[in-house]
Amino acid sequence: MPFFKDRALGVAEGRTYDIPLDKGNGRFFLTLLIALMVFLAMLSITAAYVLTQIADRWQTGLEGKWTIEIPAVDSSGTLIPRAELKQQAQQLISELETFHAISDVEIMGDDTMISLLEPWFEFDKEMAQQMELPIPVLISLSVQSTSTQTAKGIQDVITQYNSEARLDLHQEWLSNLLRITGSLRLISVFFTFVILAAAVTAIAGAIQSRMAEHKDNVQLLHLMGASDWYIMKQFQRHGLIIAMQGGIIGLFTAICLLKAIIYYLSQTQEYGLPSVDFSPVFWIGIFIIPCTAAFLAAFTTRFTVLHTLGRMP
Repeated sequence: MPFFKDRALGVAEGRTYDIPLDKGNGRFFLTLLIALMVFLAMLSITAAYVLTQIADRWQTGLEGKWTIEIPAVDSSGTLIPRAELKQQAQQLISELETFHAISDVEIMGDDTMISLLEPWFEFDKEMAQQMELPIPVLISLSVQSTSTQTAKGIQDVITQYNSEARLDLHQEWLSNLLRITGSLRLISVFFTFVILAAAVTAIAGAIQSRMAEHKDNVQLLHLMGASDWYIMKQFQRHGLIIAMQGGIIGLFTAICLLKAIIYYLSQTQEYGLPSVDFSPVFWIGIFIIPCTAAFLAAFTTRFTVLHTLGRMP
């Protein structure tokens, strides 16, 4: 009928619906539900991004980096004088400098060691010296070859000067950390898909509920000559608007929380917390999430309405 052909997207001149979809309490609940879904999805994506950055930073920072630890206490529990430890370290460094696989070798100073321990133990340099803490001597190595033969050759040299000193390749604990971060990242991505699936299910259920609530209106439109696509467009516009409103609320809430977390991390760098750089690509991806929610809402509404209308007598 011409009455329906002159209408765009199933909306009348006053931008009202033929079906009173704006009425009822379900709209407010669905808006908050989509906002919560968008909020959780953004946090999940952020967690995956942060874990990826931390894992890459650990792997890049320790690539080709080995550490020699000379303990400050011998096997009998006697504290070795600091001067003796430093002498052993200097002799060891002189020997290691002849290794062709080592590009750089240096001893980690006491100030650096104390600064690493200071956030976890409340003492400063003077207090540490007075307490004569059993702080080991660490030697940092930059190696060009990380083969087993290189590690064995270095360990043999270390044993000649101090049988209790050990070479730390950082491989075991780094592999464990990368495995943990990788698992957490997969869990975050999986959690995001679960959230999207829950959002689709909630939207489909809400649309079916609205169609059941306005079943008489839908049947009346059918009797007046309205097609399934005409009726579907009204529900689709309704679902799209709700998804956009909920997406904006979830986006604003998540960005406020992320800004607070970024500010907190920037103020607590002295406590050893990892710094994370949120690139423009990340923020673009964050803004895509509400758009994805709106697209899913429109697609889910279209499929649900057409499937339900097809089963109606």
